[in-house]
Amino acid sequence: MASSHFVMQGKGGVGKSVVASLLFQFFQKRGFEVFGCDTDPVNSSFAAYNNVEAKILDIMEGDDIAPGRFDEIIDYIFTLPENSRLVVDIGASCFVALCSYLKKNEALDYLRQNGHEVTIHTVITGGPAMLETLNNLRALARHFYDVPLVVWLNTFFGEISLDGETFENFKVYREVAASVKAVVEMPKLSELFQRSFSEMLARHGTFEESLINPETSFMGRHRLNKIWQDYQDLLDQARLVPEPMATLTLFPAREAPLSEDGLS
Repeated sequence: MASSHFVMQGKGGVGKSVVASLLFQFFQKRGFEVFGCDTDPVNSSFAAYNNVEAKILDIMEGDDIAPGRFDEIIDYIFTLPENSRLVVDIGASCFVALCSYLKKNEALDYLRQNGHEVTIHTVITGGPAMLETLNNLRALARHFYDVPLVVWLNTFFGEISLDGETFENFKVYREVAASVKAVVEMPKLSELFQRSFSEMLARHGTFEESLINPETSFMGRHRLNKIWQDYQDLLDQARLVPEPMATLTLFPAREAPLSEDGLS
């Protein structure tokens, strides 16, 4: 059966579509047949990437989200080839509606009962949006406590720190750790590396396409190749594919009851 990866975060502009594109490229690189789905009703950034074939799901009925249209995602999963991979980029504007749909319809349980693997990916960012992204992580763990979570730490907008404590020491992490399959720390890039990466993203490029693009400078290719290798290493260590791999150093899982108060 297919393995589905839902990229979900209720805060927009935190790098969610970048994560979806990285997953798509990674699974392709590892030899899987990969499919994509973009549910963002405002800006289908994931579907805009070059060489990423992503089905755009129209979830709107007039000016409102039509929850029944999320059925199309589940139906689509059942049509996918054996051992394929699906990456679903969930628009921030439909985060609450989709969470409600999945929970009320027991959709993820239904998929797994029929042999489909499901993983939820979410992004935690530094800067002003950090607390909101942490609260959304807590909500995902509460609603889907038995679904593996992959947490992506994006420090592009600032350090992920509370009162001097790093993510592994946050109270919210201790609460959700039992559900966390892996924590992926997105690499901090120096100025020129970040520039090459940002230019690739701005033109909706992929690594493989950019590395053979004659408009990419030789040093630009070198930097992008290094970034791509780093991401592949991180995702290999996160054990997103079944092959035996090197052990990922993860934060220790500690079970703790979910609470409503405090983040650190």
